[in-house]
Amino acid sequence: MLGDSKLTMPIVRLLTVIALWLLLIGLAQGSEHGAYMANLPEDRDLSLPQVVTAATERLRLQDWTLQRQQVAESRREHGAAWLGDAPSLGGSWRDYNWSNDGDFYEAELFLTLPLWRAGERKAIRAAADKDAALALLQTRGRTLAIAAEVRRALWQLLDARSRIELLQQLLAGAERYAGQMADRFEAGDVARTELLQSRQQVFDFRSQVLDAETQLIDSSRRWRLVTGLDTMPADGLEQASTIAVITEQHPLLQLAMAEVDLLRAELGANRHSGSLRPALSVGLKRENFDEVAPPLDSIGIGFDIPLGRGKSNAVAVSRAQQRLLEAEVALQNLRRKLDEDLHEVRHQAHVNNSNLADSQVLVDIAQQVYSMQKLANEQGEITVIEVLRAAQDLARAQQRYTLLSLTRDALVARYNQAVGVLPQ
Repeated sequence: MLGDSKLTMPIVRLLTVIALWLLLIGLAQGSEHGAYMANLPEDRDLSLPQVVTAATERLRLQDWTLQRQQVAESRREHGAAWLGDAPSLGGSWRDYNWSNDGDFYEAELFLTLPLWRAGERKAIRAAADKDAALALLQTRGRTLAIAAEVRRALWQLLDARSRIELLQQLLAGAERYAGQMADRFEAGDVARTELLQSRQQVFDFRSQVLDAETQLIDSSRRWRLVTGLDTMPADGLEQASTIAVITEQHPLLQLAMAEVDLLRAELGANRHSGSLRPALSVGLKRENFDEVAPPLDSIGIGFDIPLGRGKSNAVAVSRAQQRLLEAEVALQNLRRKLDEDLHEVRHQAHVNNSNLADSQVLVDIAQQVYSMQKLANEQGEITVIEVLRAAQDLARAQQRYTLLSLTRDALVARYNQAVGVLPQ
C-alpha cells in the first residue's frame, strides 16, 4: 500500500499541473474572444442609413417585397382572365349493342368553359390593386421596424462603451489614490483603516468594470447580429424631427391601413365567389343507330347556372370577416401604442433635460468641494481619505452628467422612431 501511495502522488501532481495549464489556456482564449467581441472599430465613412440598409439586406427585405409583388401580379392576371377558371375537356361513349356484332353507338366530346360570377372579376382586380399598394408600403413599414432594432442596438452599444470608459477612469483614480494612501501609511500619516477603505474602493470599481465589459460584449454581439457588420458609424447622432404628432403618413399606420384595405377587398371577392360557378359547354356528338344510313353528327351548347353559393363559400366569408376584424383591432391598438410611445418619449426627454440641468449644477458643486478639500488637506486640516471621497464624488457627478447627455441623444433617436422618421 505504501508503494502504491508513493507512486500515486506524482501522478496526481502531474494531473493537477495539466489541469491548471488547460484552465489558463481556456481563460486566455476566453479573454481573447471577449476582446474580439467587444472590439467594434468606428468607421467614419459608415452612416446610420447605410447600417439600416445593411440590416434590411441581412433580413432579405427585398425578397419580402418581391414576393408580395408576385402575389399582386398573380391576382391581377387572374382578374384579367376571360374565364373564371381553367377549361375542362370531357367525353362519353355508349355502345347500344355491345353483346352482339351490331355497330350501334353514341359518342360525345365536350369542352366546358367556367365563367365569372357577377361582380367577381371586378372584386378580384380590386384586391390585386390593394395587394400592389401593400407591397410598396410593406417596404417602408418593415424598414422602419428594422431601423428601430438598429437604433436600439446602437445606443445600447454606445451606453455600454461610455459606462466602461467612465468606470475605467474611476478605477484609475481609485488606484492612484490607493497608492498615495499606501505611501502615507508607510510614512505613518494615515491609519490602516483609511488604507483598507481606499483598497476596498479599488476592488469595488474593478468589479463594476468587469460587469461593464460583459455588457459591452453583449451589446457588440447584438450589433453584429442585427446589422451583420463588424464596424459601427463614428457619428450616430440624429436631429430631432419637426413632426409633432402621429399622422396618417406614419409608415406603420399606412402599412396597417393597407392590410385592412386588402382584407376588406378579399372579403368582397369571397362574397362574389362560390364553390360552383356558371359554365358554358360546347359538345360534338356522333350517333349511329342505322346499319344503312350514315352516322348522325351534331353540335350541342349547354349552360350551367349554380343555385346559390354553397356552404363552403359561407365558411370562407366568415373567415375573411374574422381576419378583417382582427386587422381593424390591430390598427386601433397600433394607433394607441404609437401615441403612448410618443407621449412616453416626450416625458422621458422632459425628465432627462431637468436632470441634465441639475447634474451640471452638481458637477460644479462637486468640483468646488474637491478643490476645497484638496486645499484643506494641504493645510493639514483633513485626512487624505476625505480628499479621496471628494474626488470620487466629483467623478460620479461627471459620470452621471455624461450618461444623461448620452440618454438625451438616444431619446432623439427614439422620438424620430416614434413619429416614423427613418435615419437621414
